[in-house]
Amino acid sequence: MDYPLIAQLGVAGVVFGALFFLLKWMTRLHDKVMTDSKEERIAWQALILSFSSRFQEQSMELRNMTEQNNEAHKYQREEHKEILNNQRKIIDEQNNVKRELEQK
Repeated sequence: MDYPLIAQLGVAGVVFGALFFLLKWMTRLHDKVMTDSKEERIAWQALILSFSSRFQEQSMELRNMTEQNNEAHKYQREEHKEILNNQRKIIDEQNNVKRELEQK
């Protein structure tokens, strides 16, 4: 078996040639993996961004609802205080009338 390529380049040349093609194949594989990873990263970032924006929207809605609820309860508390003050006035008037009747 006579191999003219080995005779021309020598064993080291054939080994380096094989390593060169192996390195070239590994580089292409690495580039493909990196490209796929980049696409996957872009997709995940878009998904996370959509989650983040939705969370922000929900937080704003919740904050607005809380403010509206607090405002509504503020008016209810004021109305209840007014009702209690009116009831206290009525009770005080009744007590005054009762005292006047007891003194007579």
